[in-house]
Amino acid sequence: MKSDHKVERYDYSKLGPNDSIDWDVLGNFHFLGIHKKNGRVRVDTKRFIEMCKSHGAEELLADGFPGERNTVYLLPSKLHRDDYAVNIFRDLMNELSQEWENEFRPIFSLVKTPEQVRNEVFSQEIAYSSAEDYDDVNLDADMAAFRREPSYEHAINSLYCQFIQKVCTESDRYLLYVLTKKGYKESDFNVKTFRAFTDGLGSDKTSSMIRELNKYNSWNLLHKLNNFLKHNSIQSYLTLKKLYPNNVQETMIVDRNETTYQNGMYAGDWIIVKEGYIDKILKNLLLFFEDYCKTFFDEDIKRAAWDYDDYFIHAAKRLKFYEQAFFGISRRQMK
Repeated sequence: MKSDHKVERYDYSKLGPNDSIDWDVLGNFHFLGIHKKNGRVRVDTKRFIEMCKSHGAEELLADGFPGERNTVYLLPSKLHRDDYAVNIFRDLMNELSQEWENEFRPIFSLVKTPEQVRNEVFSQEIAYSSAEDYDDVNLDADMAAFRREPSYEHAINSLYCQFIQKVCTESDRYLLYVLTKKGYKESDFNVKTFRAFTDGLGSDKTSSMIRELNKYNSWNLLHKLNNFLKHNSIQSYLTLKKLYPNNVQETMIVDRNETTYQNGMYAGDWIIVKEGYIDKILKNLLLFFEDYCKTFFDEDIKRAAWDYDDYFIHAAKRLKFYEQAFFGISRRQMK
């Protein structure tokens, strides 16, 4: 933290009572303990905390705030949220989680299950059959469900694989963006160049440390899955099978014969994706990138959630709208 040589005290009483719900008063940053000087924000943390609590907006107080400091006013370390690399990854994982929940996951319910197919066939045939035909109708329905099973599994796995590839592509794209801001200059980007650049970040940091990061296996598994889905080759299959045998099938029944993987077979049919994998991988990727930013960029990942100017500017605006939303109806009724 920077130090103030000349401390300027603010008389908040001139701006209005602490519990004021006047929109103009709440819109005054000084009233909330947020002061701008030389293009930067200075925060009277005691005042800011008091205002958030007195207006029922404790949710605006991030975990770990205000931390330790030796100055009267808090001078945030950064200007913008994305000045911290870790926040770029946090926002990405949040966006992917929202897309998974709101766009992709609902599609799964549109794929007809074997049980739904069975019920449809049974309902259609029983409507034009007699009691003597019940067993035959039941058998037809069971066979329809049995025939539906491979197609259903293929459709579900394909949806999972599409999103797995999206997660890998987007996380690598954002990683490249972050590394470029840190000085990466190569025209191509892959796991090898990522490790090579990491080696050059400091004499005490090497790419071998990546394997020791929290949830490294989740990050590595994602890339092995994506590599198999992209190449559909025996080599990419064997690499995945060697490192993560529980995530790929050893054999498969093709045309009634048991077979091993061959070049050109659709990788998505061989990958084993368990329920909840997407939610788990998004959570684990965030933990991996947080540890990477902490280890190789020396970022304080807890302070990164709030230790920047824009956080307090946005918090002040949210506090004003929070009051408007909370008191809006009652204030109109009082008029």
